[in-house]
Amino acid sequence: MAMSEAAKSGLCVIAFFQQFKAVEKPSDLNYDNQGSGYLASDTVNNDRSKHIDVRHHFIRDHVTAKTFRLNYVPTATNLADVFTKALPREPHSRFSRLILTAEAA
Repeated sequence: MAMSEAAKSGLCVIAFFQQFKAVEKPSDLNYDNQGSGYLASDTVNNDRSKHIDVRHHFIRDHVTAKTFRLNYVPTATNLADVFTKALPREPHSRFSRLILTAEAA
Protein backbone atom coordinates (compact mmCIF):
# COMPACT_ATOMS: atom_id res chain seq x y z
CA MET A 1 0.00 0.00 0.00
CA ALA A 2 2.72 2.46 1.00
CA MET A 3 4.82 1.59 -2.04
CA SER A 4 1.89 2.26 -4.39
CA GLU A 5 1.22 5.64 -2.71
CA ALA A 6 4.90 6.54 -3.01
CA ALA A 7 4.87 5.50 -6.68
CA LYS A 8 1.81 7.66 -7.38
CA SER A 9 3.45 10.65 -5.70
CA GLY A 10 6.66 9.91 -7.55
CA LEU A 11 4.83 9.94 -10.88
CA CYS A 12 3.47 13.41 -10.06
CA VAL A 13 6.97 14.68 -9.27
CA ILE A 14 8.35 13.08 -12.44
CA ALA A 15 5.59 14.72 -14.52
CA PHE A 16 6.43 18.10 -12.97
CA PHE A 17 10.15 17.82 -13.66
CA GLN A 18 9.57 16.54 -17.21
CA GLN A 19 8.34 20.04 -18.02
CA PHE A 20 11.90 21.25 -17.39
CA LYS A 21 13.58 18.23 -19.04
CA ALA A 22 15.19 17.39 -15.68
CA VAL A 23 14.12 13.78 -15.14
CA GLU A 24 16.43 10.84 -14.67
CA LYS A 25 15.05 7.41 -15.46
CA PRO A 26 14.64 5.23 -13.60
CA SER A 27 13.80 7.05 -10.38
CA ASP A 28 14.61 5.36 -7.08
CA LEU A 29 11.79 3.94 -4.97
CA ASN A 30 12.94 2.78 -1.54
CA TYR A 31 11.10 0.13 0.44
CA ASP A 32 11.63 -1.71 3.73
CA ASN A 33 9.35 -4.72 3.30
CA GLN A 34 11.11 -7.52 1.42
CA GLY A 35 7.84 -9.27 0.60
CA SER A 36 6.36 -6.23 -1.12
CA GLY A 37 9.62 -5.63 -2.97
CA TYR A 38 9.61 -9.19 -4.24
CA LEU A 39 5.99 -8.93 -5.41
CA ALA A 40 6.69 -5.60 -7.13
CA SER A 41 9.75 -6.86 -9.00
CA ASP A 42 8.62 -10.43 -9.78
CA THR A 43 6.81 -10.54 -13.12
CA VAL A 44 5.78 -14.19 -12.77
CA ASN A 45 2.30 -14.97 -11.49
CA ASN A 46 1.88 -18.14 -9.53
CA ASP A 47 -0.81 -19.71 -7.33
CA ARG A 48 0.42 -17.85 -4.25
CA SER A 49 0.24 -14.40 -5.86
CA LYS A 50 -3.04 -14.49 -7.78
CA HIS A 51 -4.78 -12.51 -5.02
CA ILE A 52 -2.60 -9.44 -5.65
CA ASP A 53 -4.68 -6.36 -6.18
CA VAL A 54 -4.38 -3.54 -8.68
CA ARG A 55 -1.85 -1.55 -6.60
CA HIS A 56 0.78 -4.28 -6.88
CA HIS A 57 0.26 -4.62 -10.61
CA PHE A 58 0.54 -0.83 -10.92
CA ILE A 59 3.98 -0.86 -9.29
CA ARG A 60 5.02 -3.99 -11.17
CA ASP A 61 4.17 -2.32 -14.49
CA HIS A 62 6.23 0.77 -13.65
CA VAL A 63 9.21 -1.31 -12.50
CA THR A 64 9.05 -3.32 -15.73
CA ALA A 65 8.80 -0.08 -17.75
CA LYS A 66 11.89 1.18 -15.86
CA THR A 67 10.07 4.19 -14.43
CA PHE A 68 11.22 3.15 -10.96
CA ARG A 69 14.22 1.25 -9.62
CA LEU A 70 13.45 -0.55 -6.35
CA ASN A 71 15.97 -0.23 -3.51
CA TYR A 72 15.67 -2.24 -0.32
CA VAL A 73 16.44 -0.22 2.83
CA PRO A 74 16.91 -2.40 5.95
CA THR A 75 15.25 -1.28 9.17
CA ALA A 76 18.64 -0.63 10.79
CA THR A 77 19.33 2.19 8.28
CA ASN A 78 15.82 3.44 7.46
CA LEU A 79 15.62 7.09 8.54
CA ALA A 80 11.88 7.21 7.77
CA ASP A 81 11.19 4.82 10.66
CA VAL A 82 11.60 7.71 13.11
CA PHE A 83 8.39 9.17 11.61
CA THR A 84 6.42 5.94 11.26
CA LYS A 85 7.28 3.65 14.20
CA ALA A 86 7.87 3.71 17.91
CA LEU A 87 11.62 3.08 18.12
CA PRO A 88 13.86 2.29 21.06
CA ARG A 89 15.82 5.25 22.41
CA GLU A 90 19.16 4.54 20.65
CA PRO A 91 17.86 4.18 17.06
CA HIS A 92 15.50 7.13 17.56
CA SER A 93 18.34 9.38 18.74
CA ARG A 94 20.69 8.20 15.96
CA PHE A 95 18.11 8.73 13.19
CA SER A 96 17.11 12.13 14.61
CA ARG A 97 20.75 13.26 14.64
CA LEU A 98 21.23 12.06 11.06
CA ILE A 99 18.14 13.93 9.89
CA LEU A 100 19.22 17.13 11.63
CA THR A 101 22.74 16.80 10.22
CA ALA A 102 21.34 16.35 6.69
CA GLU A 103 19.16 19.45 7.08
CA ALA A 104 22.16 21.54 8.16
CA ALA A 105 24.19 20.52 5.11
